[in-house]
Amino acid sequence: MSLPVRIEVMFASAVLSVALCFSTIQIKQVILRTRTDDHTLRVPGAAKRRVESDLAVFRATATYQASDSARGYQGLAAAVTRLQAALRERRGTAGQSDNLQLSAITVSEICQSEHCRGSGQLDRYELSQRIEIRSADLEGLARLSSDTAALVQAAALATPEIKLTVSEPEFIFTHLEELKLAVLADATRSAHERAAQLAGAASVQLGGVLSANLGDVEIRLPDQPGARYADDAASRKKDIVANVTVTYAIR
Repeated sequence: MSLPVRIEVMFASAVLSVALCFSTIQIKQVILRTRTDDHTLRVPGAAKRRVESDLAVFRATATYQASDSARGYQGLAAAVTRLQAALRERRGTAGQSDNLQLSAITVSEICQSEHCRGSGQLDRYELSQRIEIRSADLEGLARLSSDTAALVQAAALATPEIKLTVSEPEFIFTHLEELKLAVLADATRSAHERAAQLAGAASVQLGGVLSANLGDVEIRLPDQPGARYADDAASRKKDIVANVTVTYAIR
């Protein structure tokens, strides 16, 4: 009664050996496909490092409406002066190293009424100026951006002529250039490890590097592969991602 069982076991072992042999042949064919004539192996490599932003940007835009441009310039200048004072007061000692900058004033001519369209006499002028603060105090600028109502009250901007618009804070990692080479080196090591594993599985010898295509180093949102550089400003944490493709000689 044991003979059929033994035959079945022997048959299964033979099938497994053939399958493993065929699998090895397949791996070798994958490595050598399209490059059989020059015996090369092309493999990708990738690396990622998570970093924390080290710079925050606060932006607020004051807009003043007036019936004539001269009055508009005067009103906007007074509003922006009060806004700067309120910002310095709210930042306190933490804001001593803030980099505060004012943009150029933009002027828009508003023509909406029937009288304006018929006569060409403008309804009003709208003047705007942006205030920008850059600081390493990420938490402080985040709090400043979140309380527009308190800022309006502190700067006495609650009037019909004035509008204050505060943008979401922007968080920036400023040391990308210093980190690029390190992340590219990690990606290149990843490619080499992958090439060595494939060469070993196919019983071929891995030779030297013939070429290396170093792709772009990108800043992405954490754990979101599809989120590119343009989308990263809202997150304090960021992923620095590098991709390379390396071609090796094999024999």
